[in-house]
Amino acid sequence: GTGGNILETLRRFVSSIRCLKRFYLNNLLLESNSDIGSCLDELLENSCETLEHLEILNYTSHIIPLYTVGLFSNLCSLSI
Repeated sequence: GTGGNILETLRRFVSSIRCLKRFYLNNLLLESNSDIGSCLDELLENSCETLEHLEILNYTSHIIPLYTVGLFSNLCSLSI
């Protein structure tokens, strides 16, 4: 669907940038069959030590665990 296409484009974009300090991802409302962790995995790989502020609101249309957010070592602010 459209959300999956947006997520794939976003994943490619996030994989091409390094050392982000802030990242906001809001209102994608992905379905359960989407690869919902891929974008966060790319973000973790490229900005694990530099990311300070992370906001993920309405990422999916259902409740899911987001264990990846606990792996960012310098987070000061987290909104889920």
